[in-house]
Amino acid sequence: MSKGIIGNKVSELRGVINEYSIAIRDYVMSKNWEKIRSCMDTLGDTDLAINTYFDISDNLIKDLSNKHFKDDNYGFEYGIKYLLLYGVLQSMFIQQDAFLGIYYEIITPEEEFSEFKKNFFDKYPILKKIRDIRNKAIGHPTNKKDSNKKDSDKKMNISIS
Repeated sequence: MSKGIIGNKVSELRGVINEYSIAIRDYVMSKNWEKIRSCMDTLGDTDLAINTYFDISDNLIKDLSNKHFKDDNYGFEYGIKYLLLYGVLQSMFIQQDAFLGIYYEIITPEEEFSEFKKNFFDKYPILKKIRDIRNKAIGHPTNKKDSNKKDSDKKMNISIS
């Protein structure tokens, strides 16, 4: 499988850091290099996971069901669908955190990061929506607070067909 857009951009960033001027390398190395490298690895890994999710067809899920659990295809098929959905939502969430981690370490002074993060999600509301869906559906959904509802009423039900 080839890299997605994010995977390609991470490769470009690695190229800039590893192969270009000493000044750029020294600047990045003066930051938290281990965190930056970990975030770049995470961006690449989550890019692969998300692209794989969108490449998987229903036929693959049904094929797995038929080969492995002939007596309980319904449960296995839906279990695989939930696993894939939860996995892609978590991958998107982690990918956003990795991007923010790189931005924090390389670009934004600590005192400005909270404002940057708020503005980032205001500028890209679809990313905020992904985070909200992930949090309500699978990210400790019973811990969500809402003055009008009990915590246990806040879980988003997901139906997969």
